[in-house]
Amino acid sequence: MGNIELRWLTWEEEETVMPPLSEVQFGGPPFPKRMVKKRKLQFRKFVNTTVYAGMPSQDFVNQTAVMQWSEWADVPEVTEKHE
Repeated sequence: MGNIELRWLTWEEEETVMPPLSEVQFGGPPFPKRMVKKRKLQFRKFVNTTVYAGMPSQDFVNQTAVMQWSEWADVPEVTEKHE
C-alpha cells in the first residue's frame, strides 16, 4: 500500500538576461531574452479513497479498499543554511 510515483515535469520559459550593472544603460535597448528549460520533481501516491463509518479493522480495510492515484504534487525544495 505504499506505492508512489515520481516524474520530472519539464517546460520552456522565456527569461530576461540581466547584464552586469556596470553595463546597464538606462533608456537604452531592452535586455535580451532567451528560452530556458526548467524542471521540477513531482510525486503522486496510491491512496485509499474509501470512506468508512466507525473504526474498521485493518483486514476489512484491506479487503474493501478502493485505491486511486492522487493528483501530482511538487516535491518541496529543501535548502540547508550553513553558518
